[in-house]
This record gives sequence, C-alpha cells and structure tokens, in this order.
Amino acid sequence: MRLVTVATHSDMYFPFLKKSCRKYNSDITVLGWGQPWPGFSFKSKLMKEYLIDVSDDDIICVIDSFDVLLLRPIDELESFFRTYSELTGVRIIVGFDLKPSTIVSTINHLQFGTCHGVSLNAGTYIGFAKEIKHMIKEIYSDPSLDDQLLLTEYVQKYPHKVHIDTSSLFFLTINNPTGEFMYDTHIKVEHDMLYYRGIRPFFAHGNGNTDMTRLIKELGYKISDKVVDSILSKSKNAQFKKVVNYYYPQLIILGILLLLIFWFIYRYLKSSSTKRIALEETNFRHTLEIEPKM
Repeated sequence: MRLVTVATHSDMYFPFLKKSCRKYNSDITVLGWGQPWPGFSFKSKLMKEYLIDVSDDDIICVIDSFDVLLLRPIDELESFFRTYSELTGVRIIVGFDLKPSTIVSTINHLQFGTCHGVSLNAGTYIGFAKEIKHMIKEIYSDPSLDDQLLLTEYVQKYPHKVHIDTSSLFFLTINNPTGEFMYDTHIKVEHDMLYYRGIRPFFAHGNGNTDMTRLIKELGYKISDKVVDSILSKSKNAQFKKVVNYYYPQLIILGILLLLIFWFIYRYLKSSSTKRIALEETNFRHTLEIEPKM
C-alpha cells in the first residue's frame, strides 16, 4: 500500500496533512518537492515516472497535497479497499465532488463534464497499480490539458473500469469555495474522528479552496489565528486566480452577451422613445389643424 502526493513546497493545509499521517503512523511519499510547478499535468507526469518500478499488484492511493487530511490509518485503507474490490470487482475508485452551490455545480459540469451524471474529482483516487498505470498513460497523452478534464474523459471512455465514490466511503470531498468544509449537518466529529452520514471516510478533501480550519480544530490539531488568517487570505487570492484561469473564455463570452443584451435594450428604448416623440408631434399638429379659428 502506497500513499502518494505531489507538492513542490509546503503551503495551505500541507503541514496538517503531514501531521495527520504522523497521527495515524502512515507514511506518505511526496513527489516533485523543490521543483517548479508547470501545471496540473505535472502530477500525471510524476506519477507516470513513479509507477515504473511499482508492482502491478500494489495498491496506490494518490491525493492532493494542499487540501487533504488523512482520517484513518492506511493499513485499514488497504484492507478495506481489497475487500471492496473483491466484492464489487472495482479496480480504481476516484473521489466524488459534493457541491452545496448550484452555481458551482453548473459551472463545473460545463467546464469538465460529468460521468454517470455526477462530477468526479481528480484530486483523490485509489486502485491497483496495473490499472492506474493504464489510466495515467492515457490521461497524460495531452500534457497541456487539466487532469480533471482528462480523468473525466477517461472514465467516460471506460465507465466499467473506474468507480466514483458517490457514497464518500473513501474520500469525503467538499467543493464549497464560498464556505466551510463542515457546512452539512451530516458531517460530524466525535472524539477526533470524522463521520459522514454515520460512515468514517479515510480522507477529508476541501476542494476549491474550501475552508477546512474549523475541521482541523475539531479533529484536535492546534492551529493559531495567524495561520488561519494566512490560509483564508491565500484561499481568496487562489480562488480569484482560479476563476480567471479556468473560466476566462466563459467570462469573455458572458461579457459579450451582456453587452449585446444592453445594446438591444438601448436600441429598443431609443426606438420606442423616437416613435413616442413622433406620435406626440403628429397628435399636436393634428390638434392645431382641427382647432376652430376665432
């Protein structure tokens, strides 16, 4: 069982990911440390190189580095995944995006598409190395594209190879850019353990710059107000850059549509005003013509 992440440096919630691994006596391999970040395809590139010397029968779990926490020991994760795979035949499991916002959900559906009518999350997945090698090989075929889009296309192409964790048995992924991780009353922490609808997932993933600071406190980790302020400030900046970088084509199109709408409204109002003035002038002349002379 190998737990792997990609991080070029320490930022956001990465220190707490490391603490959560120490808490559960679980080793994590960090790829890309100290290297420049060229884009999301960098993750697939490093994974492709890493998997060369990995046995096909090994289990690989890959997680994001800046917004994920380990919630249970990885030896339990290995046992649970093997049992789940034997019972269901599933060889790869990817995270499922829970989105409280309809706007966020709609934008993501338009940007990345869906699989089986739901949104997967490329930031967390687990599977046997043989199948993951095939998946990485295919999604790294075009390094210029986002891994979220590529993984979605892969699952669409091979719907029976990959299972999306819609029950959050493995990965509880919350995509709540305008709010906090624990927005749902079904997410509870008792005795430093997280439960979602009575189930203990293995990872908490606060995707899309979701605020995880309350969760960290309730899980028993110490976090100062200064660190909280720093994380939330970085989250806001990152969210703005993400919106611009991800959705600038849509924003441009939306801007053009709004300009066209305002232009048509302006033309309509101007035309209506011109017709009204002309009608008033006509009525005035008609009144003068029929008015009796004294």
